[in-house]
Amino acid sequence: TRQPLPKEAKLIEIAQAERARSRKIVLLIEQTTTRPLPQRLVPLLKKHGIRAVYLDTSRVQAGNREEWIEKQAHQMDVLITHPKAVETGLDLLSFQTVVVYEAIYKVISLAQAIARVWRLRQRRSVKVISLIYEGNLEGAAWPVIARKISWAKSVYGNFVQSGLGDAGLDENLDLLSALKDAITTTSQTDSNIQGASERTLA
Repeated sequence: TRQPLPKEAKLIEIAQAERARSRKIVLLIEQTTTRPLPQRLVPLLKKHGIRAVYLDTSRVQAGNREEWIEKQAHQMDVLITHPKAVETGLDLLSFQTVVVYEAIYKVISLAQAIARVWRLRQRRSVKVISLIYEGNLEGAAWPVIARKISWAKSVYGNFVQSGLGDAGLDENLDLLSALKDAITTTSQTDSNIQGASERTLA
C-alpha cells in the first residue's frame, strides 16, 4: 500500500487532533473533477480512523445541501467539498475547523465558503489551516493569490467604508485578512509538512 504523501500525512495528523478535541473539519478542495482527490482522501482518512464524507454536487442539489450535511454531521469528522458548493445559503455550525488543501484562486469564493462556518451563531472559535507545497507550481501560486487577496480587501474595504457594502462584505473583509495570514509554504521533498499555518477566528 502506498504511503501517504506529505500533505496527506499532515491532513491525517490535523484530523486526528481535531477529532480528539471534538472539532469537525470542512476540507476545501478545488480539484474535485480534474483529479480524484475526494475518492483518494475518503478511504485514506477512514484507514486512519477519520470519518470523511464527500459532498458530491452531482448528487446533492444546492437546495438540499444544508439538510444533507446536517443529517450526516453526527457521523462524520471531515466534510470534503469544493468551495463553490458551500459558498452561499448554508450555515455549517457543526464544523469548527477549515482546512484549505490546495491553492484556490477564487479568493471571494474561498472567503464565502469559510464564512459558512464562521457565523454569528457559531459558539466555538473557528480555525483556518492552509496546506501548501513549496517548490512547485502550487507554491508559486500563493504570492499571486496573496495579491488577489490584497486587491479584494481593497475593493471590499472601499465598499464598506463608502456605505455601499453590507454585513456580508464586512465579514468577508475580515476573512480575507485571516486568509492572507493563514498562507503557508511547505516542502514537498520533506517526509513531513512543517509549520502548517493556522489562524483562529474568535
